Amino acid sequence: MNNETIRALATAEDLYDAKCKAIEHFKVAKSKTNLVAVEPAYDDDENCVGWIAFYNRQKVEILRRVN
Repeated sequence: MNNETIRALATAEDLYDAKCKAIEHFKVAKSKTNLVAVEPAYDDDENCVGWIAFYNRQKVEILRRVN
């Protein structure tokens, strides 16, 4: 399996929302949701632009929703 980042079509407002979107994207069983790791993604100016979620050697980028 390759380790390339897949950009999600979804956006999230906060960390909890990003984790819920990642669980939905990876189709994680309820008993394994604690295995999904989410960390913030920063641009060159140290601004949070979204989150990166990891599960089962896969990662997905979830962009931050700006209101």
